[in-house]
This record gives sequence, structure tokens and C-alpha cells, in this order.
Amino acid sequence: MIGRLTLAQRIQLQIGLVIAFVIVSVTAVGYMQTVSSMRDEALSNLQSSTRTRAILESSSFLEAQQNTEAVRNEYLRRLAANSDKDHKADFDTWFVRYADGLIRVRPERDDHKHLPSIYIRAPITVDSELRREVVTAFDLMREWGPAQTLRYFSTYIDLPGKSLIMYSPSVNWGKEADKTTNNFDYPPVQNSAPDKNPQRKTLWTDVYFDDKAQTWMLSVITPIDRVRWIGTASQDIAVGDLIRRTTNEFAPGTYNLVMDRRGKLIAHPALMEKIRQSSGNLDIAALGDPRLSEIFALASQDSQDVVVRQTANADAYIGVSRIQGPDWYFVTVYPKALLEKRGLASARAILLAGLAGLVLEIALLAWILRRQVAVPLKALDAATQAVAQGNMSVSIEPRGHAELGLLADRFLGMLERLRERDASLVRSEASKDALLQQLEDRVASRTIALEQSNAELQTAMKVLRTAQDELLQREKLASLGRMVAGLAHELNTPIGNALTIGTAMADHARILNDKFLGDELKKSTLATYLNENVAACAVLERALAHAAELIANFKQVSADRLSERRRNFDLAHTVEEVLATLRPSFRTTQFQLLCRVGPDIRMDSYPGLLTQVISNLVINAKLHAFENRERGVVVIEGECAGGNVTMTVSDDGQGIEPNIRSRIFDPFFTTRMGRGGTGLGLSIVHALVANGLGGNIHMEPGSLQGTRFVMTFPLVAPQQPSGLPE
Repeated sequence: MIGRLTLAQRIQLQIGLVIAFVIVSVTAVGYMQTVSSMRDEALSNLQSSTRTRAILESSSFLEAQQNTEAVRNEYLRRLAANSDKDHKADFDTWFVRYADGLIRVRPERDDHKHLPSIYIRAPITVDSELRREVVTAFDLMREWGPAQTLRYFSTYIDLPGKSLIMYSPSVNWGKEADKTTNNFDYPPVQNSAPDKNPQRKTLWTDVYFDDKAQTWMLSVITPIDRVRWIGTASQDIAVGDLIRRTTNEFAPGTYNLVMDRRGKLIAHPALMEKIRQSSGNLDIAALGDPRLSEIFALASQDSQDVVVRQTANADAYIGVSRIQGPDWYFVTVYPKALLEKRGLASARAILLAGLAGLVLEIALLAWILRRQVAVPLKALDAATQAVAQGNMSVSIEPRGHAELGLLADRFLGMLERLRERDASLVRSEASKDALLQQLEDRVASRTIALEQSNAELQTAMKVLRTAQDELLQREKLASLGRMVAGLAHELNTPIGNALTIGTAMADHARILNDKFLGDELKKSTLATYLNENVAACAVLERALAHAAELIANFKQVSADRLSERRRNFDLAHTVEEVLATLRPSFRTTQFQLLCRVGPDIRMDSYPGLLTQVISNLVINAKLHAFENRERGVVVIEGECAGGNVTMTVSDDGQGIEPNIRSRIFDPFFTTRMGRGGTGLGLSIVHALVANGLGGNIHMEPGSLQGTRFVMTFPLVAPQQPSGLPE
């Protein structure tokens, strides 16, 4: 598209792009500065708002804490002032024992919305001391209760295990109690006990569900002691308003949450149902939420009143402030995307203003370029079109523009040279056709020669593959021949022994028959014959059993060698069978074949391929490792790890020179060239292990003394071995 623009249009485009680049750069700088400024402002606002919210929430808790301490002090003062007063009349005026055994406010005077409610447990003996404590607490709650419950759910004095005196317009605690009620189990009372609060300081309970009020709350508790623990001053604070403010009152795009110092989640806009299900004590660690865990770690490690930090993945800012009293954390999460959104809006305004200026500048530039460049160039373009149509007699009149006039003169000079060149091209056209035909003939000739060479190469490859297959087959037959020769030598002894014993038994039988026919057979002679016959039969049976075992091993090994039949087999047993067929060829030497394959290794593979691998490695050791040596040891080891088997075939022979180790698996590489070596033994082993058994083989580097081949292959071989030598 740009190639079809006129010069004036291209100039407009280039200048416009430069201006656009400047506008975008200015916009980017403005965006970064705006975001930076907004970030500073937002972080300052976040710190300020978090502190303000924490102070707001702390005020009610601190006031409740002050209230309970004031109640404790006033209660102790009044008890001391009334130590000599008899409160029986006041007690009987206000309270009476009900049918269930509990003492409550008299029915005619019971008004929990304007008076305290009480209960005294049925088993408790009412004495003067208890009457004084109850009446004093009742009068104090009657006077102070209305003011202290304007912001709070209830205020009360608890006499542990005895009585509860509570001012709570929402619930008639005395009426709700029954004979099983034991206020000693109430959370505030428990946390006020000396064993739970040895320092006797004002504490806050965990959030709990009050079964009488049917709401979630927490309590501030202040122990009341007069030499001994006599009671607890407490106020209950419903946390519903705090949760509502935390989850509903937030800046757009942000959210708030509250947690305590032990990692319990108190309020969260998205997790309130889980908080309710956990009885108000939802463990942050149990949630597995990285963001909440990060917030709790940030709040726990810093003792400042207000902390503002960026999250680990830099996607939000966290403001943390302490709520005094229960010592909770008020947290505000400010997503970083809010800053980016505001920054993008500012950058968009800058960019739109710049684009409007760009349009105006391009319009003015187009008007100037049309007058100064486009009109003169149009005349030059008309002349070039005429020349293109074959009119070589065109002329251009200068319009007072030096650069364009010079361009016109050069155009006319070029036109004259074009005329001369046309004539020259006509003359060279004929010679060019001849050269082209000559080139085509040469290409055709070389193509034919290349096809002939390719056919000869393919023929040579087929011949080479045929020769390789024949050599591989000869190697297999030679290996099998060595096995047959060894087996024949091994069978010679047991079969010879069997023949000798059979001949002796036949001679004895003929002698016994002659005596029988001549009526000379004695019982002692028959007994001697039978005893000797039994002993001979035992020897004959052992000899024939040994021969049968050798033949069975040979049949299995030879069958496996000449086939690629897959079957399930025991690795140690198969290796022993192979070594049994190989030991005869080592019998006249001092060489040893040792099998150290672990037991109970079952494989689903190709035993024939494994047999040929072991045979080739053992024969290779005999021919190469023990050359010119009188004794040596070949050890075959195997173990199973996971789904793979690792086998090693090692010897203590003369080793392999380092400079030829990289070539030992190459086909036709041998150090016994001219002495019977084909160079295919280890090549066949490598192909069988890699392509047939689905594993790998390598020679373990070490000293020059001895060679160690390590093979690794799966317990279950691939379904169809590929790439095996035929």
C-alpha cells in the first residue's frame, strides 16, 4: 500500500508518524507520572483511611474495656461500703425462688427491658454474703446498665458458679436460664478464672455464639477480686455491626477484612458463610489462600499502628492497622488495577488531544505539499507515462523550481540513452536466445547423468544390504554352531557313562539268564544282581537326566535364538540357561562364568534377543578380553528398579583401548581383522538392545583393566521390535 502512495503522501505519512511517535511518547511519560502521582496519593489515602477505620472500630472496644473496669471498681467500693448492712429485706423485695429451684426477679417486677435480670443457681445456699453481693450488683446494674447498653449488647456482673446479674434489653437472661445452666462454663467467666488469667488483667474473649442471645459476639472481661476471686465484670459486644461495616463500607474497587493475632478470620466479604460455619474462628492457614496468608504474615511481623505494603506479586497494596482492645487487625486491600485504570483514563485524554492536533497538522502539511511538490511531479509523471507508451519525443517545461527542473533535464537525458539502449537490445536478443537454448541442453544432459548415478548408487546399496544380512546370518549360525559343539562335548560324558552302564547291565542280564536256563540260579545270586542293577539304574538315571537337562536348555536357547517370540520369563533362570550352554566351551580353560542376577525378576519380553545379547558379549570377552590369558572371570549381574532392569556384563580382561572405545558398536569394526573377526558382534548387540528390547547399552568408562557393559531395558518390552538384523 505504501508503495502506491505519491511522494507528497509519503512525506505526509512519515511526518505524521514522527508526530504520532512524539505524542505517544509524551502520553507514555504522562501516564507514568500520573500513575506515580496517583500511587502516592492512593497510598497516603489508604494509610489515612485504614488508620481512621481502626480508630473508629477501636473506640467502642476501648470504651467497653473502660466500662468494665469502672464497674469493677464501683462494685468493690460499694461492697466495702455495705459490708455491715443487712440486705435480706432488699433481697426478698426483688427476688424469689421459682418452681425449678432458681432464684430470679419476682414475676410482678420482672422487666428486663428496663431492669437487670438475674438468676441464682438452685444448689447454691443463700447466705448474707451472697445476698450482699447480688443486691449490690443488681443496684449497680440498675443504675449504670441503661447508659452502658446504648452502644453494647449487655453489661453484667457474674458471680462464678453462683449467680449472673445482667442488664440486657434484648434478652431476659434470668428467664432463659434453667436448672442445668452453669455460668461457670460461660466463655467470659472461664477466661477470668485465676488459672486462665493469673495476671488478673482485662482480657477479650474469642468470637463466640451466644445461645441465649442467638447472635455472634465477643466479651471484654475484668476479674473482680477481694482477696479471692469473687466475680467478673463484663460487657458483650455484638460483632454484627462491625462485620457489616467491614464488608459493606469500602471505597470502590477495594475490600476490607478483619483478623486476629492468632490467624483467625473475623470478617471477609467473600467468606462470611465459612466464618459462620467455623463458629467465628476460621483459621487462615486451613484455608490455603496465599493472599490471606501473606496479609497475616505482613500484619504479624510489623508493630507499627499502620502498615502499607505491596503484595509479593505486585497486584495490590495492603493497608493494615491494629484495632485496640481485642487486638485485631483491620485490613484494606487496594487492587493496583485501580491506579492503572485511572492512569489510562488520563493518558487517553492526552492521546486524544494529541491526535486532534495531529489531524490539523497533517491537513496543513497536505495543502503545502500539493502546491510545492504534487503539481510539478504530476507533470513529470505525465511525461513518464508518455514515454512508457512509446512516445520518445515528449518535453517538460520548467516551472521555476530548481530541484524539479534539474530532475526534468536528467529525465530527458535518460530518455536519449533509452533510445540508444533499445537499439542495442534488439541486436543482443538473438544471441540471448542461442545462449538460453545451450543452457537448457546442458541442464538436460546433466539431469540424465544424475539419474544414472542415482540408479547405480541404489543398486550398490542393495548389494551392500544383502552382504550385510548374509554376514549377520553367518554370525548367528556360527554362534549356534559353537553352542552345538560345546553341547556335544558336554553330552559325551553322561551319554558315555550311560552306555557303559547299559552294556554292563546287559552282560549281567545274559549271565543271569544262562544260570536260570541251566537251573543254576541261586537266591543269593539273584539278590546280588538286583542290588547291583538298582545301583546301576540310579547312576544311569542321573547320567540320562543330566543329558536331558543339557538338551532341554539347548532346545530352549536355540529356539529363542532362532525366533523373536515374545513370552513371560524369569530373568535369572534365562541367564542361567544361556550360561549352561556356554560353559562347555569354557570347560577346558580356567575361565569362570558367574551369574549374579537378582531373583524374582519377571519380564514380558523377547528371551531370544536377550539370549543372543548375552552370548555375543560372553563370546566377545573370551575372544578379545582373555586373549593370551590363562584365566579370567565374566560376571553377569542384574537388578530391577521401578519398571526397568539394569544388567551388566563385566570381565577382568585386558580392556579396550581408549582411542577405539567410541567405535566398538560400529558395524564391521574389529581388532581381529584377518583372524576370524567380522566386526558384527557388538553391532548386533547394540541393535538387539535398542530396537528389540527397547533399551540402551553403553560401555562404562574406567581403567584399562577389564570391560563393563551396562544395559538398561524395560520389564515390558515394546510390542513389536523394529530395526532388528535379519
